[in-house]
Amino acid sequence: MHSITKTHTPFSSDYKEYPYWWDHLEKIDLTGLDIKRQAEVVIIGSGYTALSTALTLIRSGMDVLILEAKSAGYGASTRNAGMVSGVLKPTFKQLTKKYGSDDARNIFKQSRITHKIRPA
Repeated sequence: MHSITKTHTPFSSDYKEYPYWWDHLEKIDLTGLDIKRQAEVVIIGSGYTALSTALTLIRSGMDVLILEAKSAGYGASTRNAGMVSGVLKPTFKQLTKKYGSDDARNIFKQSRITHKIRPA
């Protein structure tokens, strides 16, 4: 893990390089755990999308195995909120340049429908 030097940084003295809520979790040692070798679906990673997918599949009766190299949510999901908001990251101008104005408009429209955002 990259370490940030606290000298001359904008961070407060209690800054941590991991989510604060991890301080309140019981650490579970999985060393030597017998992991099943077969599943209908194997999901690599344990971020928001992976866990949501796993939960949906499990609720539908599928046998799911989640593999994670670090700890649950270690990657982007714990560092940048995993883009869980209804706001698109690219601007309309960026989308228009890449896909054209009709497709950009449709992308924004679909985002608003998906996230139940009312037009401005």
